[in-house]
Amino acid sequence: MTSLATWVLPRAVAHWRPRHTDVALRITEFPNRGALEAFMAAGEADVGIGPRPASWSGPVRWLGHERFVVVVPRTDPRAGLAGVALAAFADQDWVLYAPDHGLCQLVREVCAAAGFTPRGVVETRQVDAAVRLAAAGLGAALVPEPAVPHDLAAHRVDLADAPVREVVAYARAAFAPAALGFVDLVSTLDVGLTRPGGAPPV
Repeated sequence: MTSLATWVLPRAVAHWRPRHTDVALRITEFPNRGALEAFMAAGEADVGIGPRPASWSGPVRWLGHERFVVVVPRTDPRAGLAGVALAAFADQDWVLYAPDHGLCQLVREVCAAAGFTPRGVVETRQVDAAVRLAAAGLGAALVPEPAVPHDLAAHRVDLADAPVREVVAYARAAFAPAALGFVDLVSTLDVGLTRPGGAPPV
């Protein structure tokens, strides 16, 4: 998944690579979970990292949860606050994701659960673009927490009912040794995933 490849994997790759200099590493990004699952089902990669597949016969390893926050313009009175209900943004313009983007469905589902349909004014295929567009005043954007850079932290709103998405590693058959080492690393490093009840990140 594009968002995971951008904000979750880099630190893990930086730690893993010096220990496995003889292993060629290829990262392939996908806009949605279906494309990733099809790629993995075809045996095109040793390990996939993304949302838990709806149905999978191979090994699956829990890595944590991707937590979502709302980004708004700095002038919004909710900017920088915590404990705000998602329903408070029902009358807001929204920065949405393109229909084939994995977060498009998630945003619509969580907004529906909060009792409203987001009023989109612009669509993008990039999470970092959604962050910048929202901060610039185009509308609210729901984004993974690690996607908000430090210079825009004051634009972030932590939700009382924050959506979370389970993130797992999976393979068609038993994880190859190098792949297992990488999965172990991702599961223990602080890579921006929350792990309620799990081992503390290192």
